[in-house]
Amino acid sequence: MSPIKALFSHSNPLFKQFIFPALFSLGVFWLMFWTYYLSWNVDNRLLHFLLTDVVGALFGFFLMFNVLFVYPLLYFKGASSTQRMTGSFLITLFWCLKEFYRMTEFYTLGESAFFLLFPIQANIILMSFGFMGLSELACRCITRKYRKIELKVLTPLPLSIVIIVLGIVIFTLHDGGVTYFFLYNDLYKFFFM
Repeated sequence: MSPIKALFSHSNPLFKQFIFPALFSLGVFWLMFWTYYLSWNVDNRLLHFLLTDVVGALFGFFLMFNVLFVYPLLYFKGASSTQRMTGSFLITLFWCLKEFYRMTEFYTLGESAFFLLFPIQANIILMSFGFMGLSELACRCITRKYRKIELKVLTPLPLSIVIIVLGIVIFTLHDGGVTYFFLYNDLYKFFFM
């Protein structure tokens, strides 16, 4: 059997623990993205608004909160910490790459990369890490309660990630996001003007 076939074989534990759940969630993400994107070409007004509004809302919800679904799925499938973090960050990573590519149409590569620090993009990235920490804590709590395994729930790494991310998100949203937005603009002027 070739190495590629062996990797994607149903008998491979890595396929069951990591590859299939991560690729499935990524497939759902791309399906919603392309449905939303192509819905702008639909001529039927009712179907157009239904697709853009409903699929657009689901797409945004899935982008923001996918980690809360994917991380526990990977956790309870037995994926390692690295696999859980990688698999649950895949959607955010691909979305960032899509946004970067979209911005290269108008801006330089440096400006396009800097665009990922824009408040909405930065908060989506940060919230992904924060939700990973929350998911780890929740999964440990569930494992301890229902599987009767003696497991420490409040561990330093996920707890510190949640606290740090929460602090940064509060800073970016402080005063309606104005403070962070002005900081972003000043940094943009400093680097690119």
